[in-house]
Amino acid sequence: MKKELIAPFVVVLLLFTSCNRGEVFFKFQQIKDSEWSSKNYLEFELDSLDVDPLLSYDLQLDVVYSNAYPYKDLWLNISHNLVDTIFEQDLLEVKLTGDDGKKLGNGNSGLYQLSVPYKTALKLDSVSIYHVRIGHAMREYDIKGIDKVGLKVSVSR
Repeated sequence: MKKELIAPFVVVLLLFTSCNRGEVFFKFQQIKDSEWSSKNYLEFELDSLDVDPLLSYDLQLDVVYSNAYPYKDLWLNISHNLVDTIFEQDLLEVKLTGDDGKKLGNGNSGLYQLSVPYKTALKLDSVSIYHVRIGHAMREYDIKGIDKVGLKVSVSR
């Protein structure tokens, strides 16, 4: 390999290894045509996670939404078995618009991504299979403007 190619290769390798910030899982679920039915749940299976039982982990939700979403917030119904084998239910409000009317999150051209902390300091093990199921809990049956929802698990800081 030529010396001119080694340096850029090393830089790219370092960028990839330093960007994960302790992530052990990160996956998005696309919502077909950005129209989310209240009957459609997004399923995340966290299987064979590379985790250390001595460390704690945080879960974060990422919501990608567009200007077509007509509301200031998004209510999510989340069921999971992260703490026990029995599934728990949570209702989570995600604010997508600030009090000043400005869209929250990063983005431009009418598409925004907002990261929201969900669970913190969880003890996980590599043997268990965890499931997280997310549905919207809005009053309307179908909501438009939600493009995808992601789940990230990373080492607590």
